[in-house]
Amino acid sequence: MNVQEAVRLAKDYVTDVFVEEKITNVGLEEVEFNENQNCWEITIGFSRPWDYQAKNLLEQQLSNPLEPRRRPKTRSFKVVNIDDDNAKVLSVKNREVTGMQ
Repeated sequence: MNVQEAVRLAKDYVTDVFVEEKITNVGLEEVEFNENQNCWEITIGFSRPWDYQAKNLLEQQLSNPLEPRRRPKTRSFKVVNIDDDNAKVLSVKNREVTGMQ
């Protein structure tokens, strides 16, 4: 499988697995091919409803009125491991990121 197929599969898988959590802003963060394990390691980032905080009053007054009143304060990152031979998702793990928020 090529990188585009691996990324598409990872995004679709994360979107499907977390469907009940109503995730948004799903996006590719990193791609790596692990030659030793013959698998793709795809990092996908997304936001959950509880990851948002209301803007403070000053930000609301200075912002564009069409801009949403809430913004993400955190983002989740998952590493999806996909077997290159059969396109099977092997695992989904948390990717800890320091210095965010």
